Parts: sequence; C-alpha cells; structure tokens
Amino acid sequence: MIKDYLQKRLAKGSFGHNVVTLMSGTGLAQTIGIAATPILTRLFAPGEFGVVALYVSVVAILTVVICGRYEIAIVLPDKEEDAYNLVGLSFLITIVSTIAISITVLFSGNKIAALLNMPEIAPYLWYLPLSVIATGSYQTLNYWSTRKKQFNHIAAALVSQSVLTQATQIGAGIIYSGSPAGLIWGRVAGQFAAMYYIFGKFIKDDFKSFLKSVKFAQIRRLARTYSKFPKYLMLSHSMNAVAPQLPVFFIAGSSSTLLGLFGLANRLMAMPLMLISSSFSQVFYSEAARELDNSGVCQVVYKKTLKRLTLLSLTIFIPVFLINDNIYMLLLGTEWMGFAAIAKGLIPMFMIRFIVNPLSTIFMVTRRTDLDLYFQVIFVTLSLASLWLGRILGGGINYVYCYSTGMSLGYLLNLTITYNLARTGYRKNDENFERMAENPALSGQIQKSS
Repeated sequence: MIKDYLQKRLAKGSFGHNVVTLMSGTGLAQTIGIAATPILTRLFAPGEFGVVALYVSVVAILTVVICGRYEIAIVLPDKEEDAYNLVGLSFLITIVSTIAISITVLFSGNKIAALLNMPEIAPYLWYLPLSVIATGSYQTLNYWSTRKKQFNHIAAALVSQSVLTQATQIGAGIIYSGSPAGLIWGRVAGQFAAMYYIFGKFIKDDFKSFLKSVKFAQIRRLARTYSKFPKYLMLSHSMNAVAPQLPVFFIAGSSSTLLGLFGLANRLMAMPLMLISSSFSQVFYSEAARELDNSGVCQVVYKKTLKRLTLLSLTIFIPVFLINDNIYMLLLGTEWMGFAAIAKGLIPMFMIRFIVNPLSTIFMVTRRTDLDLYFQVIFVTLSLASLWLGRILGGGINYVYCYSTGMSLGYLLNLTITYNLARTGYRKNDENFERMAENPALSGQIQKSS
C-alpha cells in the first residue's frame, strides 16, 4: 500500500516528483557549499567575507528589479506565443538594467562605495553588471523551465552554480590570498554557470520557436496586460528583499570583520530554510488553494502545516543552539572566534522564520496581495527601528541581537495575519493570481526570488 502510494505521489511529472527534484538539486548544491565552508574560512579572513557579504546584498536587492517581475508572469499565458514574448520582454528589461547599472558604476562607483560605508568595495562594484545580466537571464529561463515543468534543468543548474562557485573560490583563495576578489569571482562564475546551463537547454529546445514568436508589438501588449506585476509585486518583493539586507548595510559601517562573521552565520542559518521550508511552501500552496476552493477557508491545512513546521524548526535549531562554541572554532578556524555568538543570536529569528515563510503564501492563495504589501512596509519599518536601537546601544553585536528580536516580532505578526486569512478565506479575485494558484511550483519559485 505504501509502495503504491509513493509510486503514485512520486510518479514522473507529478507534483511530488517535481518537489523532490527541486529539493534534491537545492540540497546537493547546499551540501557542496557547506562542505567547502571550512576550507574557505581558512583561505579568507572574516573581513574579506564582509566585503563579499555587502556585494551579495546589493545583488540580492537588484535581483528583484532586474526583469521588472515580468519573469513571474511567464508561467501564466495559455498561448505559448505569449509566453515567448514575455521571455523576450524579461530579456529586454535585463539588458536595459545591465546598461543602466554599468553607467551608474562608471560615473558613481566611488560615491556608491562611500554611501555603503565601505570604500574598499569600490573596485568590486565593476562586477555588478556581470551579476545582473547573469542573474536576470537565469531568472527568466528559470520561470520558462517552470512553465515547461523542466524541474530537472533547474536542479542541475543549481548544482552547476554551486560547484563552479566553490571551485573558483577555493582556487582563487589558494592563488590570491589576502583579497576578497576570489570570493566575488566565484559568485560571478557560479551565476554564469547556472545561466549557461539553463540557457543551453533553451537554445537547444526552444530558441527557433522563440525567434519566430517574438514581436515588438506583442511585447508591448503583454507589458500592459501584466502591468500589475511591476506595479505591485516589484514594490512588495523589493521591500521583502531589502529587510534581510538592512543589517548588512548597518554593520558595514561598524566593522568588515563583524560583517563577515554575520554574513557567514546568516548564510549557514538560512540553509535549512532554503531547502526544507521552501519545499513546504510549494506543498502548502497547492493544498491550501485546493481546500480554499472546496470549503472557502483553509485553516485545516494551515494548522497541520504549522504543527509540522514548528516540530521541524525545534528539531533543527535547538541542537545548533546547544553546540559548544569551541566546536565552531574547530570547524571554521581560530579567526572566527565571534561566529558562535552571532549565530546563536540569529537562531530565534530563523526558528520563527522557518515556520512563517511557507505559510506566507496564504497572501497569494487568498488574493490578499494588498495585505502582503502593507505587511512588507511594517516589516521594513521594524527592521530599521531594531537596527537603529542597536546603534543607540553601541553598535557591534548589538545590531545582531536587536535585529533578531525585531524580526522575530515581525514574523509573529505575520503568523497572526496569515492564520486569520486562512480562517476567513477569500476577499477578491484576480485572473492572473488565480492562474498562479493553479501552478503550485510557482509559489516556491516566487518565494526564492523574493
């Protein structure tokens, strides 16, 4: 019976199979990253990791606006021709974004570095246009692959990105020590590896049809048809992207070493969230939409998912919190003495975030994207207020403790709002968002990109 159930659930092309495929790719990519960490922490100092953390934060914010969020719409049209034109539109906006960022860095690179409170990042801002063109192209074709249900391509691209990132960073760290350049080269190389893999599949399978279908008039029409995506999603997702990066900008003015410690702790603590929590997001999105259609509310699946996520979160993060500080130093090296205090300060926030993130897709299930936007405003405000409090208390590690506390409160507020939405159900319908509800894999992709 169990065997038959699993065969049915994990049959090729099924929802379960698609989730497992994405989880496998993400899990392998992250395993490679974790395995390389003890090597990288001995090749690069915390201060060099700090420069890279700031660079990654800038790229993370730019990622949201690179394609104008039109890439998310690629999965929606009934006609393949319309989807091809949305791909063309996303490529076009990516190219314009790359040119604009190149010009900005050319004329204002030093000013931007000063504004970021880290003048030493100025030479590395020249890599931003490369990251933008690679990430924008990958995001576009990621959603195309989602539309075509080519989740194996997405998983393989993630593994390719991780392998080349770590290999380049280790190689550069051995040859060029004492500079963050190798870490940034690895980031850019990994971004191009992911783009190259998924773009190669697109060229092979779809490029001829793409060239035949794309017309400027159709691109203009579809830009108007899906204008809600840049109008609403870009603002909401931008704020969603900015909030996690705000501590990086505050800490950058305090110490590049502290920023490096925070950046690594933040990345390692987020890994269970990216792997397990994002996969729960996809499953919950599908089941919540189905229950809502059948009964008008979705509190049963909400409560069931909440209990499972809470148990998993406690199982993962409490043992991490109890690890002796000396074990962290043994794994990472003696230069990373302050890592344990920062990691443990972030754990309460990540415990709650692990639970809340999948359940936040209820905003899309119930068509309450307006509430999601309001919450993002509150979330950014809480983030800023907690970091300002950290500055008043003397900066340094106080930034971490205040930020973790403020974000924990924000996530608990989010949990309260989403539970009430699950209990009350729909407010209004929107054709585009109804199409999203029919594509459960999309929810996980949106969550990752935002």
